Amino acid sequence: MFSARIMIIEDEVLIAEDLADIIRSLGYEVVAVCYHPEEAIAAYRQHLPDLVLLDINLQDDIDGIDLASKLSSISPAHVLYISSYTDIATLSRAKATQPLGYIAKPFEEKDIFVGVEIALNNIQRLSASREESTSPELDLSVLTEREIEIVDCILKGLTNKQIATDVFLSVNTIKTHLKNIYEKLDVHSRTELVVKLK
Repeated sequence: MFSARIMIIEDEVLIAEDLADIIRSLGYEVVAVCYHPEEAIAAYRQHLPDLVLLDINLQDDIDGIDLASKLSSISPAHVLYISSYTDIATLSRAKATQPLGYIAKPFEEKDIFVGVEIALNNIQRLSASREESTSPELDLSVLTEREIEIVDCILKGLTNKQIATDVFLSVNTIKTHLKNIYEKLDVHSRTELVVKLK
């Protein structure tokens, strides 16, 4: 269990307080409880919570599904919908926002417990997956000593002509070395090489 920060958006005060109590009893922090879309947007921007429990019917100009889209435009929102609406049209609209779950009202405490735990588990899994997919560090051991020397010159910001002068080679030979370096390190430009090495 990680120390999740959870935000609740629910226009019915008693339900909002009930949800907050349940979340706290699970050991998670409630960073904000909001009753209207405008205050929810401001609070979301301020707290950037790990998970948002979001009622669909907010009795306002926009509903929870529209609000989820607005929140995601600020920062990708992890949403768990809570709603008495279970019709196909509402579910289709909700699915388009890629929520982490959907709890039907009236709910029981165990429904919230299960929904929140599954949602948070999915958040951790998504986060771990993103970290694994980030590019690994470049393996410079595949380069020759001369190629490593040229890479060092690139990191110093030298041009091909300056590198040629520095290592006593022709500019065409430097270009050939660069082509080989790019192939060995699977990069496509000097900029990409520098970014991956820094």
